[in-house]
This record gives sequence, structure tokens and C-alpha cells, in this order.
Amino acid sequence: MGMRPVLLAVMLLVVSNPGVADSHVQTVQLQGGGELKIESVEFNRWMPHIYYDQATDSLPSLHPELVTLAAHRLGTVGSTLYSLICYKTARDSPEILVTGAAVRDQQAWRIDVISSRSSYGELLLRVVEVISRISPN
Repeated sequence: MGMRPVLLAVMLLVVSNPGVADSHVQTVQLQGGGELKIESVEFNRWMPHIYYDQATDSLPSLHPELVTLAAHRLGTVGSTLYSLICYKTARDSPEILVTGAAVRDQQAWRIDVISSRSSYGELLLRVVEVISRISPN
């Protein structure tokens, strides 16, 4: 088995494990448009950078016309580590998508937002602001 299938399997277990007892979803309306979905996921010491690695590996095959607008494998805001990818599924797509993961104090979250705003820079600033305030239940 190659490294790619192993990483994909690990990512699927980490991010989408429906058996996680404390998993829940919060939504946050972003100033200027867009709704940010924050889902608690099982903590893993390879988060958030493995989420980024898996996404950058799989997104091009899922969206052959993918346009990556911004990508950050590992960032820090306060005591929270995060990774984010901002992209469009095609050059002429009106929607901007942001996906990523955040980790603090052995707690982890998956972050997703779809927005029709024209400025992805402003969108990313709003997402990072929410990440800076993310907290356990």
C-alpha cells in the first residue's frame, strides 16, 4: 500500500469519524457574507497539517479545474494551530470555498465555508478571526 492511500485512510478516520461521542457542529455567520461551519473532530497529533496534506493531494482529482487562491499548511493564532485552503472548483465559479482544521489543547475542529464574496482575502481574515476565538464546548 502506497503512502497516499494510507494518508487518505488516516484522514478519513480522523476527520469524518461518526462515532466520536462529543462531535457537534457550530455555524457562525461571517461579517460580509458566508456561513462558517465548525465541526469538532477527534484529536490527532498530526492535525492540522495532515488535513492540509490530504486536501492538497485530493482536491485536484476531485476538481480538475481547481483554482487554489490561498493555502497555509500550518499557522498559529493565539494558542490555536490551524491549516487552511481557499479555492474555487473552477476559474469561472462564483463560489469561494475554504476548508481547514484547527487544534488547541488536544481538541480538534474541521472548518468549512462557502462564500460568494469577491474578496477571498477578506474572507480568510474573517475565518482566522473565528479560529482565534474557537473553544471547546
